[in-house]
Amino acid sequence: MKEEWLGTGEVLLACSIWGLAPILYKNFSGVDLYSMLIFRSCFTLLTAIITVVFKSQVYSLFLCMKNSRKFLFTLGTAFIIGIDWSIYLWSIPNGKVVEATIGCFLSPIVCIAIGHFRFSEVLNRRTSWAIFLSLIGVLFLVFDLSHFPWVTLVVTLTSTMIATLRKLNPSDALTSTTLESFFLSIFFVAIGTVTQAQVTSIGRDVSTIWLTGLVTFFPAYLYSQGAKKVKISSLGMLGLSRPIIRFLVAIVVLQEALSVNQILSVTCIFLSFCCYFLKVSDFLPLKRYSTGFN
Repeated sequence: MKEEWLGTGEVLLACSIWGLAPILYKNFSGVDLYSMLIFRSCFTLLTAIITVVFKSQVYSLFLCMKNSRKFLFTLGTAFIIGIDWSIYLWSIPNGKVVEATIGCFLSPIVCIAIGHFRFSEVLNRRTSWAIFLSLIGVLFLVFDLSHFPWVTLVVTLTSTMIATLRKLNPSDALTSTTLESFFLSIFFVAIGTVTQAQVTSIGRDVSTIWLTGLVTFFPAYLYSQGAKKVKISSLGMLGLSRPIIRFLVAIVVLQEALSVNQILSVTCIFLSFCCYFLKVSDFLPLKRYSTGFN
């Protein structure tokens, strides 16, 4: 029971930090998308390396790289994360934040479906109500769209796959997160080389952009660690805290104007979150599932 509580706290703290991240990224409005991805991935990798050395986990890192299954699993996860990062950062200056947020709202519903059909997790009445309220919240946002929400579909898929892969990853949280950071750095540098993109100078923002590494690596580490301790459906629902916090940041800190539909949507999503976790005793039990890795 203590482990499940700890996992819940780790995932919730990670999602809360990610939800507050727009406050930091707002300071880099003059930095182009590719440069932001390069700086974020490189500073994340540097933070990861420092952490691995500090915790004397270098040998474990090399053992993971020698294991082909763990290596390929982490490589696939990093690729999906790279797509998710790119879409999210692209959506901010291109007015697609709402579409990306809808994807974050839909992801828990897909996670619950995976938990039910793949891990035989029971769909009780409260879970059904939570799904219903989430769908109502999503519909309020969809009504504001005037075109096909392809960004929503991509974010839904990437968010769901990241949650599932991090839960099933056979490597420990620190090793997998460090290797993901390494692969992401290579991934974005390779894209820049192929496209011959120019990196924007960050000048005096070096000390500030270092924080992007901190608020990327440590939440990812906490999330990967906590994901192994909770049900996949609970993992998805805990993920709702990230877009809820982002909406609050948009209103209170960034002072963005929200439509009535957006406010109604967030209200429904928040009620969905409360409905799912209303009875703590149903949330805590965790059945151990075989991941196929030993």
